[in-house]
Amino acid sequence: LPTMPEDIMAQARMWEGMNALHWYTCPNGHPCTVGECGRPMEKSRCLDCGAQVGGEQHRSLPGFQAFQATQDRTQTGHILGDAQHRKTTGVSDRALTPVVFVLIRLLTHLAMLLGATKDAQSLQNIIKPQVQDPVSFLQQHIREDLAQLTRILGKSVDETINILHLVLCSLLKDPHQHPGQWPVQFDGLSTKEKRNKWEEVVARTVIIPELEVLDKKLLKLNKQIQEDERISSNPLVRIVYGDPATFLSHLPKDSHIHHTKMWSCRKRISVENLGHVVQQKNAKDAVPLLWKFLQKVGVT
Repeated sequence: LPTMPEDIMAQARMWEGMNALHWYTCPNGHPCTVGECGRPMEKSRCLDCGAQVGGEQHRSLPGFQAFQATQDRTQTGHILGDAQHRKTTGVSDRALTPVVFVLIRLLTHLAMLLGATKDAQSLQNIIKPQVQDPVSFLQQHIREDLAQLTRILGKSVDETINILHLVLCSLLKDPHQHPGQWPVQFDGLSTKEKRNKWEEVVARTVIIPELEVLDKKLLKLNKQIQEDERISSNPLVRIVYGDPATFLSHLPKDSHIHHTKMWSCRKRISVENLGHVVQQKNAKDAVPLLWKFLQKVGVT
């Protein structure tokens, strides 16, 4: 499935300096490495689950087993597990930016949710490990996707929902309105290579073009909401979506709150959002130290 994790060991074997390491698994099956002669001389903890690994005097601890890392163990289906265990924000093991990666994952979960409402049993078979209630399971992942997207974009929750609606509306347009872009032509997701190619094509032809004009579309949408007679009578809606100058005249002029700064919603700033802005503006060379920091904290 799109955006599902790959077997990182299949990539690690090609990294510089990794050919001298010997591969082991912890008692729970997570990969570990031993250097030099390849036989353990000290104890440690598995980075994934915390189980004790290693050994002493060239003797492995029980459950710490050597294996040949020659096969790609990338799994099929949905393998993210419980949404509560997703602690990293938009971290991709492919060449996709965090915002594109999370958007494609969100669309994948929405498509799966639609399938679960029509044929829950078939959908349940592709979730690993299996869950009792696939609808509730997918709803939790969708909420986590939206939370991550909110942090990366630096938008409010309402604006993030509006962005999702804009992307969905774009996908629902007739093919002639997406010349040469949509629908994306592909021959299935039966292999990792085909899946990665599908992600690349969807990102390049659908998601990225939408993100490039996102701010303009969002401003237009906010104006439409402000002018919608069905909700514009609500004073709170006018404050959030309107121009502060239109109602400041009704406030006491000798008051400290009679100032536009009191009524302007400041844009959220987070490390994830900063990484997104630097990538979007292609400013890696302009701020090299900042870019190295963002790479170090794992948001790019």
